[in-house]
Amino acid sequence: MWEVAAGGQPQDLRGHVDWAMVVAFSPEGGFVASGASDGSVKLWDVQSRDVVRTFSGHTDWVTCLTFSPDGSSLATASRDGTVKLWPVPRHEGAAKLTVPTRGVGALSFDASGCILASGFQEGTVKLWDVATGKELQSFEGHVMAVLLAVVTSDGGSLVSGSQDGAVKVREVSTGRELRAFATPSTHRVGAVQAHVAAYALSPDARLLAAGLVDYAATLWDTSTGERRFTLRGHNGFVTAVAFSPDARVLASGSLDTTVRLWDAATGRALRTLRGHAKPVSSVAFSPDGLTVASASWDKTVKLWDVKTGTELRTLGGHADYATCVSFSPDGQLLASGGKDRMVRLWCPASGHEILTLGPLANTVDGLTFGPGGESLACSAGNEILIYNFAAYEKQIERWLQEAGVAVPASAEGQAHPSSQ
Repeated sequence: MWEVAAGGQPQDLRGHVDWAMVVAFSPEGGFVASGASDGSVKLWDVQSRDVVRTFSGHTDWVTCLTFSPDGSSLATASRDGTVKLWPVPRHEGAAKLTVPTRGVGALSFDASGCILASGFQEGTVKLWDVATGKELQSFEGHVMAVLLAVVTSDGGSLVSGSQDGAVKVREVSTGRELRAFATPSTHRVGAVQAHVAAYALSPDARLLAAGLVDYAATLWDTSTGERRFTLRGHNGFVTAVAFSPDARVLASGSLDTTVRLWDAATGRALRTLRGHAKPVSSVAFSPDGLTVASASWDKTVKLWDVKTGTELRTLGGHADYATCVSFSPDGQLLASGGKDRMVRLWCPASGHEILTLGPLANTVDGLTFGPGGESLACSAGNEILIYNFAAYEKQIERWLQEAGVAVPASAEGQAHPSSQ
């Protein structure tokens, strides 16, 4: 891609795995579309040269493509004998927070969606104004990487947990420490005992789960700091934990490649989910609690039936480790991030990939949807990106319908996640 007026060196757009056959600019010049001999179509941001979306559906060479006059659609034709019409997102970028730290270890929205909480590797916790991107508060006190940073549903307290097992509950308005407790350390890294690989806070903030490097997970009462259960069964570090929406079930993922489900009230093992070929890096429940998603180093995301333990489908698309997963609040979308620096949005009901965002600056470390589904926050290295999807309600409905999902009438007027 050359800038005609300035001349100079061409700018490469890299991402196709086969011959790029045809290209076209969008009417306003913000996008370039390209079609390849493997049937894929990619939409590129001209300024950033990033892939905004990958369209998959053709089974043979893409022979021609063209944008509609208003730029809202892209038509493609292929040697497979089909012509396809794809919706094009509006040309808007993501809000970006650049932080002078070594990385983000935790990310979550408050109940209003106006504040983003983040935990950092050097032990700090920060609160951000989502609308302006300004830092609101910063909390010190942890001596290792913060892996949990959650503002409680009433907005009054901030719960944080670090790699060394220290858990702190603070008053948001003043920063005053209300409670603190620590899980027993069993593994030493240098001069500090570091043994927690993952945390999860139950939706009602009454229970805290910790995934440990000694192959166990523990459940804690946040009001007293007392340990309720130690859950054993994994044969590797417990790298991911998540509560079901009703807090009755805990999911844990491990380096042993399995996901285990536990009764959070009794500590009883419910079932083991086997299918990943490599370690599990993240787990998340759907909003109805019926499905659990798992991301793995085997580059896939798997969906499982919570009641039966049956594997429902495998989502393949990442070119490297799949690192994190998150469901949208209405359950119609699933976001996954990877070491390939890409964020992928899926329709979990059909398994279709809806949207590709990236590449980001670094490995995607965390993902979280806003409480209304209107935004998605992603952490990658020392950057936090917030994608605002409120403007794309109609487009996401079209994409879901293309994937064979009926959008109920009650969803009209609500925002659904979509693209940049």
